[in-house]
Amino acid sequence: MELMLKCGELLCLQGRLTGTTVVCASGSLWMTRSGDSRDHILHRNEPFDLEGRGKVVLTALSEARVRIERNSPLHLVEQVLGRSCVLAG
Repeated sequence: MELMLKCGELLCLQGRLTGTTVVCASGSLWMTRSGDSRDHILHRNEPFDLEGRGKVVLTALSEARVRIERNSPLHLVEQVLGRSCVLAG
C-alpha cells in the first residue's frame, strides 16, 4: 500500500506489526512507536522494519510518499478518515 501525505499529515498503524516495513519513498517522515523512547526520522528510500504489537504514528515533515509493505499474509485495513490503519490478523 502506498499513500501520499501532505506536510504535517499523520498516518497511524496499530496492531500486530511484525512483518511490516515502512518505507519513506519520497520526502521525510517522523516516526514515533509505542514502547520506544526514541523517535526516528526517515528520509527518501529509507525503510524501517517494525516488530511486535503496538502503535506507530508517522508524521510527514514535508510532502511525503509512504509505502507500507507486509512480509506475511495478513491483510491491511485502511480507515480513510484520519488516515489511520489497523493491521488485522
